Amino acid sequence: MRDSTGQVVETQAVFWDVTEREETRAALGRERDLLRTLMDSLPDLIYVKDTAGRYVMANRSLLELWGHSSPESIVGKTASDLVSEELAAKYTAEDHEVLRHDRAVIDCEELVLTSTGERRIYAATKVPLHDPLGQVSGLVGIDRDITQRKRTEDELRQARLAADAANQAKSDFLANMSHEIRTPLNAVIGITDLLLVGELAPGQREYLEIVRDSGESLIVVINDILDFSKIEAGQLHLESVVFNLPEALGSTMKALALRAHAKGIELACDIGASVPELIYGDPTRLRQIITNLIGNAIKFTSAGEVVLRVRQLAETADRSDVCFQVCDTGIGIPSDKVAQVFQAFVQADASTTRRYGGTGLGLAISTRLVKAMGGTLQARSEVGVGSEFFFDLSFRKVDAADADELPLRRDVLESRNVLVVDDNATNRLILVEMLRSFGMNSIAVADAEAALDALAVAHQQRAPIELVLTDINMPDIDGFMLAERIRQQTIWRQPVILALTSGPRPNDEIQSRQFRLAAYLMKPIKRSELYRALLETMSAAETARHEPTTPAVPATPTRKPRPLHILLAEDHRFNQVLAVGLLKRDGHSVKIANNGREAVEAFQASNFDLILMDFEMPDLDGFQATSAIRQIELTTGGHIPIVAMTAHALSGDRERCLAAGMDRYLSKPIRLNELSRAIADLLPGDRNDNLPTC
Repeated sequence: MRDSTGQVVETQAVFWDVTEREETRAALGRERDLLRTLMDSLPDLIYVKDTAGRYVMANRSLLELWGHSSPESIVGKTASDLVSEELAAKYTAEDHEVLRHDRAVIDCEELVLTSTGERRIYAATKVPLHDPLGQVSGLVGIDRDITQRKRTEDELRQARLAADAANQAKSDFLANMSHEIRTPLNAVIGITDLLLVGELAPGQREYLEIVRDSGESLIVVINDILDFSKIEAGQLHLESVVFNLPEALGSTMKALALRAHAKGIELACDIGASVPELIYGDPTRLRQIITNLIGNAIKFTSAGEVVLRVRQLAETADRSDVCFQVCDTGIGIPSDKVAQVFQAFVQADASTTRRYGGTGLGLAISTRLVKAMGGTLQARSEVGVGSEFFFDLSFRKVDAADADELPLRRDVLESRNVLVVDDNATNRLILVEMLRSFGMNSIAVADAEAALDALAVAHQQRAPIELVLTDINMPDIDGFMLAERIRQQTIWRQPVILALTSGPRPNDEIQSRQFRLAAYLMKPIKRSELYRALLETMSAAETARHEPTTPAVPATPTRKPRPLHILLAEDHRFNQVLAVGLLKRDGHSVKIANNGREAVEAFQASNFDLILMDFEMPDLDGFQATSAIRQIELTTGGHIPIVAMTAHALSGDRERCLAAGMDRYLSKPIRLNELSRAIADLLPGDRNDNLPTC
């Protein structure tokens, strides 16, 4: 190298390799650009602040929200420089929470105003940042727009409130409709009952019975609609109480027997021996299901039989799975209509309603009740052959120590020879199974001729029949004619004869005494009922063989309740006439109050033994009047029994009557026996603790 004069001068140069540094710088630049691209691509608001609350970085979404074109217009500023004082104070308080306590804030709702003044809601998450020494150096925030979600939640909340209000309005409407319909029906049915007690011409009695039955049918329709509406409104509550399953089912079948027997249909209840007796469950709702299913089967069956079969499917130490089946020999359902019959207000076809009547609610209600109990109601059917409805339920069993309510007297019944005579095969199978469970030996035949042959063979084999269990309603030779032919035999050992009947007929009682029948039982027979009848008759037969007959002790006459002075609070004129008529029949005197205020004034002015209080009355209603009377008693002492008589029949009415201070609850229409029992139960010294209270 030469200098300025042209002389050659020696020089030295030093070079550094910065390739790696430049590559690192380029890589950092690419990562920074990538991070910036990612941040700017997200719809969430992303930002970084230092410990003084100044923005260090902000993404495009935040800039656009506040109407800024570049990060430089925000960086270095605080919330106070960008938003209102109120919002800035809230943001700053959240920032201090993160920075001071080194703790993240997750999904904190924040109100944000856009550059156009629109109010939006964000869920803010703020996390502390740390320097290499672990000290808090700032925070990073991510805010997500939840405005639409909040609007949707508000809309859903409003919809739920509106639905609740609609359900409440529907419940109130149903309560009022129940009251308005039951009130006149109470008068119709009650006064009809009063008239039927007196002397009437045959035609008049028939007409009045039609009126009464029509009123009862209307009550069934009203109850169906109320039940369905309660289920639809989510107001169905199931009990879990101890009850005897075979007894509950047997009583239900008894209540339906007259309907079946009036049509000439055989009604049978077949409960397997392994089915537990005592279980936990809701007996009222189970009876309602069975009543609906059996009632439907009876309605659509003109000949043959309707059978309830109950079997245990499986069991554990504390639970039992039970299958319920209702089978009939009725008209059947087309296969494409089976699913349809479970829908509300629907039957297989329109002509069914015209011919058979009904609301179409029974199966819909039963379906929902079974579902609430944990099962599924299903059906199989064939047109012209019959139908089968079935469901399975799981019950909690009662401890074994308490489960045996019906201890068998093996010494009285075991190994006894019994002859069953019934023309219905299903009934024969059921009776044989019951007798087997009692330890008895049974032979089953279908008619009287076969029965006489069996008795003769048993005598020849020196294994005489000790008991004959015969149906009364049989073709050709009925049960009474069979009993007569048995009593005519002198070479046999005369058996004890028990009769089963589908319904009482004229002169049945006379013939029962004439042919020395030991018992006369209504079908379908309950297991406990048959057991007690067998135990009593066989024990009496043994006693008669070894002891002289003693004269029967006459029964103690039932004491009638003493005459009472009763205050009737009722605003409906027809119901006043009815109640007064019912009460005066038993010798009671009645004072009428037309509203709740009159009832309170009458209570203060005179002494009464009992008050019958309607719910719905003008001026003061039944609850207010009862409350006023109970307040008066706090100072005067005493407690007058108050019986609520109401046309309301919804869930909670009993609880309301108890809370108001009433002692009993009767739902209209009031029946003669229900009113008499309630009054008798409240008489001093005549309480019946088995009667239900409010």
